[in-house]
Amino acid sequence: MDGALKVLQREINMTDEQLMDSFASGEESSFHILLTKWSQKLLRFIQKSIHREEVARELLQDTLVNIYRGKETWNSKENKFSNWVYTIARNVMIASTRSKRSKMEVLWIDEEEDRTSFSEDPVIKMALTRAIDSLPTHLSEAFKLTFIEGMDHNEAAAVARVSPDNMRARASRSRAALRDLVS
Repeated sequence: MDGALKVLQREINMTDEQLMDSFASGEESSFHILLTKWSQKLLRFIQKSIHREEVARELLQDTLVNIYRGKETWNSKENKFSNWVYTIARNVMIASTRSKRSKMEVLWIDEEEDRTSFSEDPVIKMALTRAIDSLPTHLSEAFKLTFIEGMDHNEAAAVARVSPDNMRARASRSRAALRDLVS
């Protein structure tokens, strides 16, 4: 027990670069110390760009996995640890944005013309239909009337028996809610 305590004491006093070198050499406890030191910093960094808590935490996990995998390419002579981990986190966020953008291409909404087109893939169509149906009833109705049926806000308002301004707001909220669901 004394030997393990001495190793832990030594690791706690090491720089981040030294801890990463130690981890790259096979000392798993060094990685756990880095996790303790860096998890909250990285989460705050990610949350500055990603405001949804659950998404930020997922991106943190992806970042930590990439740091773990990066032990193979880590080089303390070429990298400062803080720059290296923030670069990894930034790259994870960029990759996530690209992935989100590709998901949004499945459902294309022209903001100026209020038109919608769906992918022809039946599986994607079914998933989008479920997402639309999972919206609150008033938002689902607004989305279907304005974006799928192609009604203008006045026509859709008459069908839903609400004011055109209310329909405009519902249509906008439905579009935003649907984007959140597919992202």
